[in-house]
Amino acid sequence: GRVGYIAIGATCVGSVQLTWPDPVGHVVHLGMELGYMQFGGSTVVLLFEPNVTTWHPEILQMSAKPVESYVHVNQGIGKFKPKP
Repeated sequence: GRVGYIAIGATCVGSVQLTWPDPVGHVVHLGMELGYMQFGGSTVVLLFEPNVTTWHPEILQMSAKPVESYVHVNQGIGKFKPKP
């Protein structure tokens, strides 16, 4: 399915360097680099189509609270559901 990737560099703290000139409409495979954060303080927002993911229980639990969730490099947050 389609995935929206929004890289956010925190004001006066960090920046985001995209390594693709124009990633819109391209297929992304596991392990591909889209960009990198410089000097911390930045985040990424991922948007998925409805009903295509199964979220890790810890992510669901933390998302129900008004707190941020820390996710480490290569840490899973969920899985795509198989197509019927």
